[in-house]
Amino acid sequence: MGRLSGKCAVIFGGGQTPGVDIGNGRAIALRFAEEGAAVFVTARHLKRAEETISMIREKNPEAVAFAYEVDATDESAVQKALSVAAEKMGKIDILVQNIGIMMQSDKSLLTVDNATIDAMIATNEKTTLYAVRNTVPYMMEHGGSVVLVSSIAGAMVGSNANMYNVTKAGMTHMGELFAGMLAKDGIRVNTIILGMVQTNMAVCFNQEKNHQSREEVIANRDQAVPLRGGQGTAWDTANAALFLASDEAKFVTGASLPVDGGTTVKRG
Repeated sequence: MGRLSGKCAVIFGGGQTPGVDIGNGRAIALRFAEEGAAVFVTARHLKRAEETISMIREKNPEAVAFAYEVDATDESAVQKALSVAAEKMGKIDILVQNIGIMMQSDKSLLTVDNATIDAMIATNEKTTLYAVRNTVPYMMEHGGSVVLVSSIAGAMVGSNANMYNVTKAGMTHMGELFAGMLAKDGIRVNTIILGMVQTNMAVCFNQEKNHQSREEVIANRDQAVPLRGGQGTAWDTANAALFLASDEAKFVTGASLPVDGGTTVKRG
């Protein structure tokens, strides 16, 4: 305990799709708070961010934790959120960018419509650009850690390639670019490359896409994971984020860390 004591973290995408499985952003916020960080949790829907804060305070009523509603595709809204975060917490040491969407209309690069293209780029790439570049000024004096949550989809090729693949590849590469640019300022930027993780967002999306029950979706995703035990959970994501955000990773920047149960190894 205490691996983030004295640290102040902003977590974009700290609410989650409603359901029984905990989401990545919420798990990250809970884990960071457990380890002593003050957390500023944003979500498009305020209620979802407030639910995360309530869960934090159930464990520790004295936790320093704030909920904030923001549409992170609007750069002026991102700037305002960061200003409020810095005012409430006094500083920003850690940024987590966990915002992302999948869309049923995103079937193939050969047929995807312009509205879907624009929505995917706005949510999966622009939010990353806006979050990172507007957090940098708050980290210039003392350094900091940026953690992006991306996907192995960004490295996949095949006949079913879509805008999700494109935008996650862009997000991962953006992390590398920012790492190179900001190393001299003591700002580390690392990316978690997620594989099959059982979250409400992933399960519900695949239920609709494949016309399957929740149980069928979970079984199929478990079978696709090489590592014995099947899918990971959002706690696996949170533990990876904790390491990258902490001083234990103070010599790590520009890394793309697979949290995928061996899927990358299987693909080769």
